[in-house]
Amino acid sequence: MSEHHTTETAASTDGESGVVVRQWDRSEGPLGSVHDALIEATGADPQDLPPLYDAVDPDALAAVLGADDRSERDRAATSITFVHGGCEVTVEASGRTLVSPIEDG
Repeated sequence: MSEHHTTETAASTDGESGVVVRQWDRSEGPLGSVHDALIEATGADPQDLPPLYDAVDPDALAAVLGADDRSERDRAATSITFVHGGCEVTVEASGRTLVSPIEDG
């Protein structure tokens, strides 16, 4: 069983909307924050979540969002959104991950 480490300088859940917000560190990349936020948003056991690569290429996600050759303005404007494990996941190059459960209906 692998362990994910997320730098949690700011981790929160908006009680009304159920949006889980995590911060990630550029040196560690966004994958740990996505994994941790999905677990928190869904309440699922980590082994019950579908593999992340079913929704997005993890290496491409890390490469696009973790690039250091952009200005702060470009970083603030860069994000990738995808659906995974019954949630909408948005990962921002600024270091923020947002996971929102998708309601049926």
